[in-house]
Amino acid sequence: MKDLTQRAPNPTKKNENDLTDFQKRVADEYLVDGKAGPAYRRAGGKAKDPYRSGCEIVGNPKVDAYIRERQAEIAHRLEIDAETVVRRWWEIATADVNELVQHRRCACRYCYGDDHRYQWVDEEEWQEACRQSEAAGTPRKAPSNDGGYGYLRSADPHPDCPKCDGEGDAIVFVADTRRLGPQARALYAGLKTTKDGMEIKTQDQAKALENVAKHLGMLDAKLNLGIKEDDSLTALVKAIATGGKREEQSLLPNED
Repeated sequence: MKDLTQRAPNPTKKNENDLTDFQKRVADEYLVDGKAGPAYRRAGGKAKDPYRSGCEIVGNPKVDAYIRERQAEIAHRLEIDAETVVRRWWEIATADVNELVQHRRCACRYCYGDDHRYQWVDEEEWQEACRQSEAAGTPRKAPSNDGGYGYLRSADPHPDCPKCDGEGDAIVFVADTRRLGPQARALYAGLKTTKDGMEIKTQDQAKALENVAKHLGMLDAKLNLGIKEDDSLTALVKAIATGGKREEQSLLPNED
């Protein structure tokens, strides 16, 4: 038998934040990903244009105040402040992508061989090549070892090599991501295996730098560079850029 004492929630009833139950649900969903349309749909909204309806709710001053209050509570629990966020963006924006992946010009097989002949890593590699020649369906001459042994792929190209003209071989090197430094780790966003091989994914460095600039008030509506010298976060970025020496000049060029 249905319990008549239990009533369905009233979507228009105001709660302690002076929001309706539905407004609060939308706001709570918005805190998940910061997207008004999906938040409206997840909260149970039925409007034909969820994006517009969601933006109207999120843009309501009381809803906006509730969202900001919740964000502050979350940041406090996680011990996140503006300095932490800006520093993280700065690490991404200034990270050296060469710590993750490198395009190298390395010695070819003839660079350091005797008289610039083909050089093997060791005798075992040469003997394996000989066995493969013997086992081939079409007989072929065993490879020579006149160039000697000791090939090191990571060596720089020999400038006088007649085979590669001192340019070596092009090699793509991917770092061991377990041993990345703090900045490279912040930049690294994972990898994806495709039909063409591995694809290293990184955070958007230009976007990170733009976020820093926006938070410091360096970008006005016309996208002209400007700076607020009394902004504490501006002083933070100066300190980061100069290794903690806040008295040194900022990253912005002088207009003199």
